[in-house]
Amino acid sequence: PADRADGAFAPRVLALDGNEPNPFAAETRIHFTNPRTQALRLSAYDSQGRLVDVLFDGERGAGTESFAWRARHPDGSPLHSGVYFLRLAGGGETVTRKVVVVEPRSSR
Repeated sequence: PADRADGAFAPRVLALDGNEPNPFAAETRIHFTNPRTQALRLSAYDSQGRLVDVLFDGERGAGTESFAWRARHPDGSPLHSGVYFLRLAGGGETVTRKVVVVEPRSSR
């Protein structure tokens, strides 16, 4: 991080800081840092590289942020168990992180 005039820290690069929990069944919280106000797109892809969801696409402010993601297709159906990739892109930078979706445990 870089020091800001107000004493806070400002990130220098775009970063996907991880998600929790991982692996997850229903929902995960994705953490990222953005070095400046800019247009960002956070999207999810399956292991074959197919787009499965766009979590957001628009201007975001500088700093650290977290975002909840319910692993679902655009039609609302849950994603199948497997490996997926989150891709955060903005300002000519792109970062990718692997996430794992698992089947929910049955409550028998």
